Amino acid sequence: MTRRYTTGPLTLRKASLWRLAVVAAVGLLALSALPTSRAQAASGSLTTFQIVTPSAPPVVPANGTAVFTAEAGTTGNPGLLSGVVITWSVTDSNGTPAPGCGTVSPSSSTTGVDGRASTTLTAGPSDPGVSGGCQVWGDAGSKTAKQKFIIDSTPPSLTVPADMEVETEDEGGAVVTFSVTATDDHGTPTVVCTPPSGSTFPVGTTTVSCTATDSVGNSTTETFTITVVLLEPAIVVAPADTTAPTIVADVTGTLGNGGWYTSDVTVTWTVTDGESAIGSQTGCDAVTISTDTAGTTLTCTATSAGGTASATVTIKRDATKPVTSASASPAPNGSGWNNTDVTVTFTGTDGGSGIATCDPAVTLSTEGAGQSASGSCTDVAGNVSDPATASNINIDKTAPVVTVSGVSNLGSYSLGSVPAAGCSTTDSLSGVATSATVTVTGGNANGVGTFTVTCSAATDNAGNAGAGASASYTVTYVFCGFKQPLLVPVQSYKTGSTIPVKFCVRDGNGQSVATAVATVSANGVPQGVARYDATDQQYIFNLRTKGMAVGPLTISVAFDDGTTQSIGVTLK
Repeated sequence: MTRRYTTGPLTLRKASLWRLAVVAAVGLLALSALPTSRAQAASGSLTTFQIVTPSAPPVVPANGTAVFTAEAGTTGNPGLLSGVVITWSVTDSNGTPAPGCGTVSPSSSTTGVDGRASTTLTAGPSDPGVSGGCQVWGDAGSKTAKQKFIIDSTPPSLTVPADMEVETEDEGGAVVTFSVTATDDHGTPTVVCTPPSGSTFPVGTTTVSCTATDSVGNSTTETFTITVVLLEPAIVVAPADTTAPTIVADVTGTLGNGGWYTSDVTVTWTVTDGESAIGSQTGCDAVTISTDTAGTTLTCTATSAGGTASATVTIKRDATKPVTSASASPAPNGSGWNNTDVTVTFTGTDGGSGIATCDPAVTLSTEGAGQSASGSCTDVAGNVSDPATASNINIDKTAPVVTVSGVSNLGSYSLGSVPAAGCSTTDSLSGVATSATVTVTGGNANGVGTFTVTCSAATDNAGNAGAGASASYTVTYVFCGFKQPLLVPVQSYKTGSTIPVKFCVRDGNGQSVATAVATVSANGVPQGVARYDATDQQYIFNLRTKGMAVGPLTISVAFDDGTTQSIGVTLK
């Protein structure tokens, strides 16, 4: 990266136009902006010069040569360290030598032919600020250009391994890897080793030379040796075989529970002897067992120089599922219904390994038709049966419902319009097996009074017995009112007179009732029973008031249906 700095202009006349050339080997400093043409210089116009300095001091080798190129016009701030020779060249734009070239302390310079001046600065590497430069001047004054260098005369630091020794049984040698490290104050040096790491080194001792070189050519070389030792192959003497062969059975199949296999079983044998060859073997061929067996024993016998050995394996195979049955208890009645919970249990049979477990019993307690329960059994080998199902289980634990029909409990009806009393029996599950029967009691010969309807108990098809039912109701006449002379307004009668009490009674269809029993009372004292007058279709009773007290008199008629009708009059 190059940084550019711009300083104030330097004014030169035609006779004083000078060119100062300082050429650097690293090309990092340039003073530019010469007059663009001779005509411009001849005219005496002003020229502005600029200096370009590097962003950091360049690194050059010790005792090297650096050449600068610069144009008079501005002052830089360079410098250099010892051991660097700088050559200054100063000419004007026509090639005329400059009148002179000064120096910047602490060095000295001499002016040579054509205005050339050589300056050599010598200082120790510890000198931190040696600098040099060239000064030119004109009618408008003078300027100086400078540059500084960092001298690198220190070789890199190189570390190699200690002498190495490796062993091999290969007469062609051995591949050896190693690691070296190098450091330098000015960047990472390049390291070259001969032979390089990873090479095949021959049997014997080889010297490895490693050189580290920094960026300006300083280098360091170190060596170490790698010795490859050839090993003699070992001679193995086999001992006498004193051990019989080793026999291992390999059983392949699906192992269930309790040591039982639930699939075809293949038995293979592995016979080995690390000390001598197998001389003979018997029963060691592969065998496949494809039928159920409570125990088939296989034996493999082998002989070597070390003796004879045998191995035995017993195979139990049960690949057949057990059979499960389901039973429901209690059994249904003749109609196929139960009126209690039903428990379904599961049992199994197995001709191989035997039954191990069966699913627990299932209790059905919910009412409903067409219920079922399923379960399975497992044998000792782990085979699970197909599920067994107890089905068509019908449970009805609710008794049928018996109700009185036709009449309402505590209802009241008019004679001749009484509904027929009956019994209703219903059952929503198993259905009615025996319906309730009706019995009606009470009332009198006239068909009036209080009646009781009784319905007997009923049963459903599950055997549930439903309680009976009963209801009470009354049947009365239709009282059609008192007649004259008792109608309002309130009548007054003379004490001792006879009051004709007249009234009519009908049934619920409006027909006159002639058989009613009507007892007439005066102020609560019975006076007699009214008679029926068929001509006028009314009842009449002549009430004698002799001996009764003067004042209000309540006349009441009590009918045999249990009802009473009253009217008030006055005795005077």
